[in-house]
Amino acid sequence: MHTVEILLSTYNGEKYLSELLGSIIEQTYKDFIITIRDDGSRDSTVHIIDEFSRRYPGKVRVLDDAYGNLGSALSFSELLGRSSSPYIMFADQDDVWCPDKIDITLRKIKEMEAEYGRDTALLAFTDLLVVADDLSEISSSFWRFQRLDSLLSKNWRNILAQNVVTGCTVMINSQARDVCPPMPNLDMIYDHWLAINVAKNGHIDWLSTPTILYRQHSSNVEGAKPVDIFYMIGQLRHLKRRMVLYMKLSRIFDVSLFDIFIRKLVLNKQRLRRRDQ
Repeated sequence: MHTVEILLSTYNGEKYLSELLGSIIEQTYKDFIITIRDDGSRDSTVHIIDEFSRRYPGKVRVLDDAYGNLGSALSFSELLGRSSSPYIMFADQDDVWCPDKIDITLRKIKEMEAEYGRDTALLAFTDLLVVADDLSEISSSFWRFQRLDSLLSKNWRNILAQNVVTGCTVMINSQARDVCPPMPNLDMIYDHWLAINVAKNGHIDWLSTPTILYRQHSSNVEGAKPVDIFYMIGQLRHLKRRMVLYMKLSRIFDVSLFDIFIRKLVLNKQRLRRRDQ
């Protein structure tokens, strides 16, 4: 069994996938395997995966099932449920990993194990470099660019209201996998679901060092946008959809809808006041 398992869900990712996989193969830490589930691609994504699997036997495992297109969140949930390594990471198909990403994140998790115990659910996440399609730098810190406060990850109620954990930077231990139930059919990204459950049942910590080139392009499922009052006003168009989501989350996590919305308002106000520097 490999020490680290990297979970990757792909969908029509032919444009950038080879670059991502190449950056993972070239990691300074070598005891890993990439487990890939394709979510019904109609381009050459599957061909690229097969080619890497042939070139690097033992490094790429393809998860085969009959579920078809689940969507990104449920696809990652399926991958996590089928994972088996002591430490688990997540990859997005259009990013580029810094060469020491696994190494420094694994060191952080082991520091957390020394502090909290190896039987505790643990999650470590990091900052990101925000880059354009051609990898030219947009911002040296995703957290500053988005005015995010990593301290929010210490309180599960806060992170329910405002997620600050970016999945493609995350490493968890197997205990974190065990406290995270399969994701229900919710209109939210998978890293948010994961972060809430680990914060509620274990511990989250972070590294301010960017470990990934977070590529921005027109096809991003989620992306990085400058946060200001106009951004917040623009989010109002999603109010009905968010209301439905928060009603479901309030039932799942036994927290009042009023508490969620008050926290959301307070945290957004603090976010706008936080300096983007």
